[in-house]
Amino acid sequence: MWGAFEQHINPGDVTVELYDYSEEAIASTTMEAVTITLEDNPQVIGVNAPEQTGNTIEIPEVEGITYFVNGEQAEAGELPVPMEGFTVTAEANEGYEFQHGAITEWDFEFDPWAIDPELSIDPEVIIPESDFTITISGLEDIAGETVESALWFDAEITDQRTFVTWPDESDTQVTVPEDGVVTLDQTAIPAEALEPDPWEAADEGATLTATLVQDDGNILMGEQSVELALEAPPEVVTPIEPEHNPEANRIYIADQEGISWSTGTGVHDIPEEGLTVTAEPEDGYTFDGAQDEWHFDYTPEEPTPEMATPVAPAQDGNSVTVPEVEGVEYSAEGTVDIPEEGLTIEATPAEGYEFPEDATTSWTFNYIDSEPELVEVEPEAPSQDGNTVVVPEVEGVLYFPEPGEHSVPEDGLTVTAEPAEGYTFPEGTDAEWSFSHIEEDDDDDDDTTPPPSDDDDTPPPSDDGTPPPSDDDDTPPPSDDDDTVAPSITVDVDEVRAGDDLSIEGEGFPAGESVEFSLNPELGSAEADSGGTLSATVTIPEDLEPGEYTLTATPETGDAATATITVLEPEDAGAGPAGDDVSDEEDLAATGTIQGAIILALLALAAVSFGTMALIIARMRPQEIA
Repeated sequence: MWGAFEQHINPGDVTVELYDYSEEAIASTTMEAVTITLEDNPQVIGVNAPEQTGNTIEIPEVEGITYFVNGEQAEAGELPVPMEGFTVTAEANEGYEFQHGAITEWDFEFDPWAIDPELSIDPEVIIPESDFTITISGLEDIAGETVESALWFDAEITDQRTFVTWPDESDTQVTVPEDGVVTLDQTAIPAEALEPDPWEAADEGATLTATLVQDDGNILMGEQSVELALEAPPEVVTPIEPEHNPEANRIYIADQEGISWSTGTGVHDIPEEGLTVTAEPEDGYTFDGAQDEWHFDYTPEEPTPEMATPVAPAQDGNSVTVPEVEGVEYSAEGTVDIPEEGLTIEATPAEGYEFPEDATTSWTFNYIDSEPELVEVEPEAPSQDGNTVVVPEVEGVLYFPEPGEHSVPEDGLTVTAEPAEGYTFPEGTDAEWSFSHIEEDDDDDDDTTPPPSDDDDTPPPSDDGTPPPSDDDDTPPPSDDDDTVAPSITVDVDEVRAGDDLSIEGEGFPAGESVEFSLNPELGSAEADSGGTLSATVTIPEDLEPGEYTLTATPETGDAATATITVLEPEDAGAGPAGDDVSDEEDLAATGTIQGAIILALLALAAVSFGTMALIIARMRPQEIA
């Protein structure tokens, strides 16, 4: 017979060797050994089902079991239940098996009533046509879902469900964000839009109820309510801007119903740091966007400005030197080069200074392309013939008075010369000549003067000692055919008081030219008409010293004309305190005295002149030959 020997080594592999036991002793024939591997029996375990709390399930952690959610392996822990729900299954790991009849699959559904949101409204007090915000928080369980909201006001005030309106009908659908907070911006409708008017019952308060549903009617959030208050429409008031007196640094705030001021009403002083005033509406009032804040600066006292007069910059070639003047600020400093397009310098008063009304504050300087080389010219001395001085006309020389014949007044005549533009005088050149007045003898019938000797080719000298013109003088005599009228002027009076007017008539001047009148100083100008005549009235300066003067009328071209006038003291210069009380008889007496003195002076002068002439004639007589 066959026998068997079994040996257990370890749980796992078992080796069995078979022998032939046909006799009591072991047969000598040994069967080929066969190795057989045995497995342990699987461990039987129970199944723990996931637990749901609200919309969250807890996947348990059990040895030997793996859980799956919709076929995807799930880790142990909490899982949110989506809107569509899900299925959880359990599978035994290797070496384990479930008890007979164990449940290994579970279905979980979303529970909208398990959501515990919080409903709030801001502000808690609503007035007609005001904006307010409804906030629903705690919706993390339905994050990402698109829902519709339903809002209504409780029936204690009105049974209408349209107390609040959406900004846009399409906004009734909202998507729940990840943070689970839904914000709905609302605007309260006008009071007159509801019947009965809920604002009339404002003191009773109200309740706002909200739910969230899907478009298929599936409720995602149960009804939630919040208590709120209503207020009647406020009265609109507009703050009156405070009155500002900057000179006094004060403001005045009027008292208005429904407005509170940060400083109170009435008069307020403005401090040095300034003053800000704010208005706030009292309960039951509104500004409706009106200005509610004003700021007022302190006005410091301005010192009286000092007077400053700008000085004109000086040009030298193509550069300008700007002066330094206290109280004057120039647009340039120091020496400035003039660009080709020219240069304008302006002056403005410095802080604390002001300019006179007629002050010049702007100067323009032109660029000079090139400075030509000066031409040297020597002035020709004027010549005197009796009491007439002839000023020559020389190119490049400006004479004063201008070229032409000029009478020598009793106080003499001085002629000066200056180089014209582009000319210069040699160094040391005489440019000034003085001529004295020559007293003339009016006795033409005096037979005591012998005729000049026929043998004497030298003519007698003139009265002033000037040698007579030579017979070799090449200067031609004036032509009898020259019809040109020399310029001349006449005055209405020979004597004029300083400060009075003097009328001047002139003829022989170039037509259309401007004629300047001068007593040194300048008196004015007049324009000659087409016939060369003119009429003008000039005023003798009040500060002109009394004396005899030569009035010069100088045209733009050609000769000048002169006339001699005597300037007297101003009319009120010699008047005494009681001058107005002098009688006519006293005036006539004074006049007669003056006239008598003048006649006596003239007679004495004639006597002296006669004696002088007699002496001169006596000396001129030829001596008799013994």
